[in-house]
Amino acid sequence: QAGGPDGSFSDVEEAAAIVWAVDHGARIVNLSLGGRETSAIERHAVEYANAKGVLLVAAVGNDFESGSPLEYPAALLQPPGSRGAGGVGLAVAASTRSGTRARFSNTGTYLSLAAPGESVFGAVSSLSPSSRYPRAPLPGSAAGLYGYGSGTSFAAPQVAGAAALVWAANPSLRADEVASILEGTASGRGTWSAELGFGVLDVAAAVARAQGTADGSIVRLDGRRSGRRVTLAWPGLAGASYRLLLAQDGRPEQVLIASTTQTTASWSLTTGSVYTFAVQALDAAGAPLGRSTPWTVSLRQAAASLRLTARQVGSRSVSVNGHLQVSGTDPTRRPVVLESFDGKRWERAASARTDTTGRIGWRYRLDPGSYRIRARFPGSDDVAAATSRPVDFVIR
Repeated sequence: QAGGPDGSFSDVEEAAAIVWAVDHGARIVNLSLGGRETSAIERHAVEYANAKGVLLVAAVGNDFESGSPLEYPAALLQPPGSRGAGGVGLAVAASTRSGTRARFSNTGTYLSLAAPGESVFGAVSSLSPSSRYPRAPLPGSAAGLYGYGSGTSFAAPQVAGAAALVWAANPSLRADEVASILEGTASGRGTWSAELGFGVLDVAAAVARAQGTADGSIVRLDGRRSGRRVTLAWPGLAGASYRLLLAQDGRPEQVLIASTTQTTASWSLTTGSVYTFAVQALDAAGAPLGRSTPWTVSLRQAAASLRLTARQVGSRSVSVNGHLQVSGTDPTRRPVVLESFDGKRWERAASARTDTTGRIGWRYRLDPGSYRIRARFPGSDDVAAATSRPVDFVIR
């Protein structure tokens, strides 16, 4: 350990300490330090730790009253502008006992989460001034000094300690998954702010999520639909691998994927059915550990009907009007094709889109003769296809 008499040290010493910790088996490195500039050697040390799967935790600084400048290495772990997304570690702010931002704690678009940073009890250095770090006895302690201190440097180690508990609860986690759990279970419950990031650390909730999920299932399954395509995602928190199951229209489950280490999947589904997905977490031997709650999506189509009328409005002009009616959904801008029958087959004559009431119209000037027409809606992901009855008319 190196440093000047005032407690400062160089970026070379900081980088050497990070590398030494990583090379000696550390999985979490706390960095209760910071400065307003960074360097190539500091960046390389952060990249080295990340490449080795180590979780870095850093304090964001105590300079709110000086304009909340960027502090490094925190701004290397969670890039400015990221709003807590991605990054290679956790940038930690300080909170009060009531859960608000401590008055000194920096703010910014690079915060990950916060932890208590006002009057935190802990060990203190014998070189620290008692005026700044009030001493207090620790019952049962035989040696050392203890007292109270404030700052983001006191908040960051609490996040590092919580990360260790999360990792102990589920040793199969990766560093980024540990970070995601800590962020996702913080008091913001997924909502980010520039003052507290994703909120104040909730150690119990983080450990519970590492062991399972809040509803008692061992893995969480989320999904989203875009047209007929469904994308599923399940955080890789519980198993060595996963099995994906599907039940269609209430029938018995079938295995879609027997075993995968991936945590996302996507399919194009057939319209007209209700699909229920579930994920099983498997251990290293392939035995089931538990399963998610189901995720269900309906691709059943609304019923539709199409009416068509035609009337002569001039010596050789005809007005054709259609009306598409759909059940329980919006009929606006649905494509309708007008077809004519030539005695052998139906041929496309024109096409247009419905208005906000489902209506559509055409006007033609035709030669004298007999005509047969119909309208056809080809169907969509949410509405079934429909064809009108043929309409016959004569132009004289």
